[in-house]
Amino acid sequence: GSHESWLEAQKKFGRSERVSAWAAGNRTIFSYHLNLSTKILLHEMAHEIHNEYIRYRHSPIWWKEGIAMFSSLSESEIRGRVQQARFRVINNTHIPLMQLFSYPAEEYDLVYNVGLSVVVFLLNEYGASSFTAFNKAMREGKNFESALSSVYDIRNISKLNDKWEEALQDWKTWESMIKNLPKMLEE
Repeated sequence: GSHESWLEAQKKFGRSERVSAWAAGNRTIFSYHLNLSTKILLHEMAHEIHNEYIRYRHSPIWWKEGIAMFSSLSESEIRGRVQQARFRVINNTHIPLMQLFSYPAEEYDLVYNVGLSVVVFLLNEYGASSFTAFNKAMREGKNFESALSSVYDIRNISKLNDKWEEALQDWKTWESMIKNLPKMLEE
């Protein structure tokens, strides 16, 4: 992994107060606060653990943030953030996954919520064993879309976007996602 400087982080996120910590690779987390909250520390540790597991293979920013959010939030926080993503999809105010590579600083929550909702969607629809197999496929050298295709039989990010949008718009699927959330968190 590469190390970011404070100036690069400011440029990336627009305003310095948005950046309190980040996973820099090589099992390193940088922080600008002496008393970093447990939630932020867990989030950044999740980045490091996941990146190391998949051997630093490239994956979309929304995926990276979704993994870290899922690993660091409570059930009610996950539910609320997935609800926010669902609201944006239903009202067509979201950015499709294949276009969500960067974002304005004031919209950083968008990437986090979208990524989290994709993680919850995949876990709900395909289960924890497929989720593990997907990450293992990346670890073994497949890129994000190849792993998506081989494990989930979803050809590319565009097709994932279609299935994810459809799931968030469908009341029964949404209800199932929320109902199954405690089980997902246990696995």
